[in-house]
Amino acid sequence: MPILKFYGLTEKEIIKYSKKTNELALLIQAKPNAISYVYIPSTILSPESDKEKVYIEINWICRKIELREKMVNHIEDNFKHLNKIISIKFTDINRDFYVEGQVFG
Repeated sequence: MPILKFYGLTEKEIIKYSKKTNELALLIQAKPNAISYVYIPSTILSPESDKEKVYIEINWICRKIELREKMVNHIEDNFKHLNKIISIKFTDINRDFYVEGQVFG
């Protein structure tokens, strides 16, 4: 049940990516309806680079590194055409995430 939070992308770009949910779910062995996307309007500034940046934070119940790498590759493959630097951070949410008052994970 990964929750993907996007910084530095447009809402349109995230909606376009969300249409590949079934493809991503199959790749990472998740149910499509368990994947969520969050659009956070923002600009990422970096004085050290001329390229724009994208930051993606993924909150997920701990998964094997192989599944994380598949997700990273899928994201990068789908956004590389933007010619932006993409940074991805995973946060494990084991026993720290509640849905409708019930602990999840």
